[in-house]
Amino acid sequence: MEQLKEQVPEYQSYLKLKGIVSPILIHLSNSGVTNQDIIGMNHLVLEFKNSDFLSDPINKNDYNSNTKTNDSIIRGQYWNVFVEKLKILKNINSEINKQTSSLNNLKTQISDLIMNKQQIENVYAHSVSNLNKIIAKTHQFFDIARQISESTSKKIFPVLILVPVLVDFDSSHENDSDDSQDC
Repeated sequence: MEQLKEQVPEYQSYLKLKGIVSPILIHLSNSGVTNQDIIGMNHLVLEFKNSDFLSDPINKNDYNSNTKTNDSIIRGQYWNVFVEKLKILKNINSEINKQTSSLNNLKTQISDLIMNKQQIENVYAHSVSNLNKIIAKTHQFFDIARQISESTSKKIFPVLILVPVLVDFDSSHENDSDDSQDC
């Protein structure tokens, strides 16, 4: 009788554990999870526990698994955080796809911006070339005017006034001039 009384607490804990674990194991077994799969999952959890899986590089929170503590609250917090982090990671493929899509959009925007930059540089180079031509022609006209003025210094001539004329070669303004003629 004394031996049975000593064994009762052990049997009570065994029955409680069996009542909790048995339905879960039966459900896993019915879902196609084998004993080897369960052992593999256990190894995986131990690998995560022994790594810095729960450390958060942004907030610098670090749940160090190597710290030896028997405090059940800290253990409970550790596993709660562990499970929450796994829940976050369960949709990691969809998050990777979203980030890949965002990256592709950014690459497209960058290539569009590069093309726009090249177009602006081309227009700028063309404008500078046109301005250089205008300046060269202006210098030629001044030289011609000076030569005429020197050769005719004894003769009375009207003063030559040069008025620069700027011509816009942009074809988009042709329609504007047609509309103004109709008025």
